[in-house]
Amino acid sequence: MTRRQDSLWFNLMMGALVCCAVIVTSLVVRREVFSNPIEDVPLAVTSVVSKWKSFGISGHRLGPNDARVTIVEFVDFECPYCQGLALQLEELRAQYPESIAIVFRHFPVPQHPNAVTAVRASECAADQGAFWEYHDALFARQDLIGIREWDDFARDADFDFDFELFNQCVGSRSPIPSLSHDTLAGRG
Repeated sequence: MTRRQDSLWFNLMMGALVCCAVIVTSLVVRREVFSNPIEDVPLAVTSVVSKWKSFGISGHRLGPNDARVTIVEFVDFECPYCQGLALQLEELRAQYPESIAIVFRHFPVPQHPNAVTAVRASECAADQGAFWEYHDALFARQDLIGIREWDDFARDADFDFDFELFNQCVGSRSPIPSLSHDTLAGRG
């Protein structure tokens, strides 16, 4: 090809790319600016007045049993909002360690493909007395859930794990009792 042909080819390709960019941008603007606003959908209110204490009985507790405030959280380890909440609750507990207790309950959602296995791994850590350490390790590197091995998170947890026992537990196919119990309560 000659230099003139190269230049013509380059100009045609740039023109095509610019046209594509304009089309895509106009479609995004159209969707964002001219779409119908989300209608206000009334939320179904579930009263927990009669059974609120039962939510805090099961689950992993952090804090005193006689705390003035008990916060029960239903969590998915792959949920970025849950990660943010965990950080906020950690700050609250640091400020009021004797007044606030946190009760963790599992609630993995179907959109997160590794959430149920994360539940199993956290329960395997709990079997060795390290639920909260493992919880913190998972949330600290949430972006690597499904990429790293589960025992790598255990190594990050700074706990003296029996890794053979931990890996056997994670590889188990047995039901996770706390998972069905917690999700049932969360739907509640």
